[in-house]
Amino acid sequence: MPVPEALANDINSKYIKKPNINKSASSASEYRNWTLLLTPDTPKVILSHKRRTESKVTVYPNLTTEDTSSAKQPKIVVHWLERSRAQRIIWLLEELGLKYELKIYRRTENRVAPPELRGIHPLGKSPVITVDDLVLAESGFIVEYLTTRWGRLRPDPSSPAAMQYQYLLHYVEGTLMPPLVIGEVMQQIKKSPQIPFFIKPIANMIVNGVYNNYLNSAYEGNFRFLETLLDGKEYFAGEFSGADVMLGFPLVEAAKGRVKGFDKQMFPNLFAWMDRVSSREGYKQAEARTEKHEQLLDK
Repeated sequence: MPVPEALANDINSKYIKKPNINKSASSASEYRNWTLLLTPDTPKVILSHKRRTESKVTVYPNLTTEDTSSAKQPKIVVHWLERSRAQRIIWLLEELGLKYELKIYRRTENRVAPPELRGIHPLGKSPVITVDDLVLAESGFIVEYLTTRWGRLRPDPSSPAAMQYQYLLHYVEGTLMPPLVIGEVMQQIKKSPQIPFFIKPIANMIVNGVYNNYLNSAYEGNFRFLETLLDGKEYFAGEFSGADVMLGFPLVEAAKGRVKGFDKQMFPNLFAWMDRVSSREGYKQAEARTEKHEQLLDK
């Protein structure tokens, strides 16, 4: 269903800021982290070492999708941080069949985003995308913007599923992700080589306390809630939508063994849902594309 122009313009006006993108550097030594820059016409991978050394530029085949719209599509650039929630934005763009450019950023030694991302958005976080001269941040807002502007992968606003869809866009980052992020931090503390051996028992006691007093119950409550939402349904808002894209990252990561007790026997609906979404062509294309780039970064 086409989106009214007034509605699309209203969403466009929520975040108006021209991106400060340095399209060309005076020398390769200006880059301190590895970055990959893919352009639609002459895709290039620009690799720069952390030390100030000469960069190597390799030309790769065009990696953008086909434009399925009849009108001219705006330029979309995804600023994608390796191993991050930005994966869901690539998946959504593949599902929408939109062309996009992909700029990939390598994490620092401390596993945080490189400072170059602050040149795109002041918070320096990912995901962030540019649509022509708009800069859009936050996963839920990006999903809402793209599905509204292109009028796809969202329920009809007048349908009962629309309220569920809107709720889930906010629920994922507001309720589901915080305990998962805290759990990841706790695991890093347990594994940290910087903690002296005589302090480790105390650190482990604190980590175990966080799990026992907060994380374990938060995990179980969230997963049981999502399990019931899928009773009698294949997707969270009835038909496949941006809500499924938002939920894909946390649930797939949890299923990789990051959350103890999250298994197929306990949550059959969720694991059946993961099987369905991972078999979609858009999901497989997004996975293949980002895996290729992450392997390149690891070399």
